[in-house]
Amino acid sequence: MPGAVNLVATGVAGDSGIDVPQPGSKRDAGDPPGRRGRARSARSKRARSTSAWSLVVALALGASGGLVPASRPAATTQATQAVTLSASAGSLGSEVAALEAAIVAGSAQLHRSAVQVAQAQGRVLSVDRSIASLDVLVAHDASSVTSHRAEIARAAIDNYVQEGSTGSLSLVLGSSGEDVLLRREYLSVATGSLSEAIANLQASLIRLHSDKARLDQEVISGKAALAQAEADHARLMQQAGSLDSELSAAQQALAAFQAAQRAAQAAAAQRAAQAAAAQQAAQAAAAQQAAQAGALQSAAGSQSTQGLPTAAGVASTLSGPAGTSSWGGMPAPPSQAAFAALRNCESGGNYGDNTGNGYYGAYQFALSTWQSLGYSGLPSQAPPAVQNQAASRLQAEAGWGQWPACSQMLGLD
Repeated sequence: MPGAVNLVATGVAGDSGIDVPQPGSKRDAGDPPGRRGRARSARSKRARSTSAWSLVVALALGASGGLVPASRPAATTQATQAVTLSASAGSLGSEVAALEAAIVAGSAQLHRSAVQVAQAQGRVLSVDRSIASLDVLVAHDASSVTSHRAEIARAAIDNYVQEGSTGSLSLVLGSSGEDVLLRREYLSVATGSLSEAIANLQASLIRLHSDKARLDQEVISGKAALAQAEADHARLMQQAGSLDSELSAAQQALAAFQAAQRAAQAAAAQRAAQAAAAQQAAQAAAAQQAAQAGALQSAAGSQSTQGLPTAAGVASTLSGPAGTSSWGGMPAPPSQAAFAALRNCESGGNYGDNTGNGYYGAYQFALSTWQSLGYSGLPSQAPPAVQNQAASRLQAEAGWGQWPACSQMLGLD
């Protein structure tokens, strides 16, 4: 079907209405190799789906007779359409199944993406809580360092005041040396403990700041991962929507195709029923005609193979010369003149003679004799050359006696 081929080619080359990323585009270049492979596979599926839908339109038009060439036999065209319709139905069914499977796989991938987004959000929240706890510890340690430094300053001031003032000097002179040594030892121990505590706190602060910096970096990484997961999730949602649209379009095309197929099958069944009815009518007419011919032949009541001469034939024979023996022998040899005299006697030379007596044509053939010679139809409907040939064959096989009345009247036998 040339028209169908052109229509399919146009449908494949046209815009399918689906946004398909092309190789080399920003989206295609940014995707990993595996994702690009899946994108190319999806594009090829959409191209096949577009081709199948265009073929549906072509076949639907072809089923209505708009694309069938006049020179192609109807039976061949119907068989070709039936085979093509069946193949296209299987192709569309496969496309629908493939789209449904892709949607199921995409749903699972969407679920995994949502889980990843939730996990990333949980990690970010956990890191934020850890940072808040570290901020509390840092503030507490910083407060402790400040407090310890204040204690050291107060101890130093007290020691200075006690040793440098006059009152302190008199206390020292009035006290034993052992009290002064004990006081200095206490101050030394106290000052050393505070210095060690301050050093420990400062080391703890350094560790806390390092941990906070690490957690801040984790927050940045976690937020980046969360943004990527949300972007992937959005992309998957868009792809799922596209697959849903393609599945809906494929299902609609399949439904339209099946409707066209049912219409074509109904039309074929109607044509077959009409052909069967016409054949039955023709067979009934042929049987009725044969029955009528048999009834007429039985009514004639003659035992001869050929009919008696018609009135026109008898009159033509009687108006001519009386029985002659100028045929060159007895019985007369076959000749054009002898057969001309015979058909003139039988029917007045009328090749289309059909008077209803059960005998037909110029030589008044019985239908059974005509059929036994291998001819079909009625003798009166056959061309003159065919009737002459049949008469010559019958005379050669059975002699002039097949026409008893006229052969006697003409002196042929």
